[in-house]
Amino acid sequence: MSIKDSNKTPFSSQLNSNCHTFVTDLCHTYNIQFTPRELKFIETAYDKHHLTGEYFSSHDFPHLTPNNFSQIVHRINKKYDLILKQVGGRSPMFSLKGFYLDQPVREKGTGVNTPFINQKIAQLYNLAKKQPPQMHDIKLSSRTSQLYSNLLLQPDLSIHTKNKQFVIPILANPRFDSKAQISQNGRLDLHIGCSQNPLFCSIEGFTELAEYIGEVKHFLSIRAGSRFISEPSHKWIFQYYHFNRDTEPIIDSTYKFSIGQHNAYVYIKKFDNDTIKGRYEEKRNSKRTVLEEQEKVIESL
Repeated sequence: MSIKDSNKTPFSSQLNSNCHTFVTDLCHTYNIQFTPRELKFIETAYDKHHLTGEYFSSHDFPHLTPNNFSQIVHRINKKYDLILKQVGGRSPMFSLKGFYLDQPVREKGTGVNTPFINQKIAQLYNLAKKQPPQMHDIKLSSRTSQLYSNLLLQPDLSIHTKNKQFVIPILANPRFDSKAQISQNGRLDLHIGCSQNPLFCSIEGFTELAEYIGEVKHFLSIRAGSRFISEPSHKWIFQYYHFNRDTEPIIDSTYKFSIGQHNAYVYIKKFDNDTIKGRYEEKRNSKRTVLEEQEKVIESL
């Protein structure tokens, strides 16, 4: 695919390099200016063309209402007839004037249940789904007794002025970046960050999670100056977690995207060791115990 030739006069650092050239050409040729919001809209539409070879629609702008989408299209076209309707109907589809596709545009996406997954992204998904599943960005909750009252006795701790919660970083295990929120009613919410090194969705992974819960409870008992009562690890509740499968390392570092629909995403992740992988991810709202989720996940594999 290609776009019209243009000079590369600096225009806006808000745009990626390819879209920068495209918009600069328009602005210089027709002596027009776009607002930051309009630029972001144009860039998203440009990326849709560039990444997928497809038309764009309001579904590619989930942060906009249909009315806001139409308003931005109208404002842009009032300055220059840039956005062309290509397909009518209940879900009209559009293209950017001056952006040419080498192959016929697909009106409906194929592959992994999202209308804007192109062939390369689908290939990454197919590579990722062959890898063992993992989980990260986990939120667990449990009921406790005596923890909150014991924390109140600690002179170096303070509660949030509005919600009266304690928010305590958990320094029990360097493998995880975690914090605990303890409410007046005794509820404990544990946020576990491990995106760089996810837990495997296996018996071993769930066992490691249960062991970490034990470490958190021990750490909090030291922080509170006394032991407290809480539910056993296997009865803690999953509020949500991110279920992921990562590809083998990718050599082509030019891949940079994040595309998703509803609670499923395909994106490129760079790790702390500079490794780059494709990641397929689902955001799961479980509301099941650790043991129940373990049984359900392992049974589904």
